[in-house]
Amino acid sequence: MVAGAEGAATAMTATAERSARALSEAAGAALGGLTELRVGVGGELVAAAQALAASTGELRAAAADISPALATLAPQLGALAREVALLAAQAEDLESGNAVLDALVNLGEDVERLVALAQPTAGESAGP
Repeated sequence: MVAGAEGAATAMTATAERSARALSEAAGAALGGLTELRVGVGGELVAAAQALAASTGELRAAAADISPALATLAPQLGALAREVALLAAQAEDLESGNAVLDALVNLGEDVERLVALAQPTAGESAGP
């Protein structure tokens, strides 16, 4: 019986050693995969952060470029809105045909003025 017990113990020891090696190899492979994944994700995050930083700079520059034009156009757009409201009110009165036509002419002139203000001048369109 001693020989059978020793054989069983030896077989169990060999099985335990094979299991330990397999577990160690699997853990090593998993660790290697996780390391590769971390490096890949890290690289993608760095690229995304750089793209966001560049976009932020471009957005700031665009806002700085458009702010003066918006500041100039805001009062003009307010006046245009008031004229449109007056025109709408006059359109309800059928006897004020000439007043409506005058308001339309004024409205057209205001729109032309706004278009002229919104377009860059020759000096502004020439980039660095």
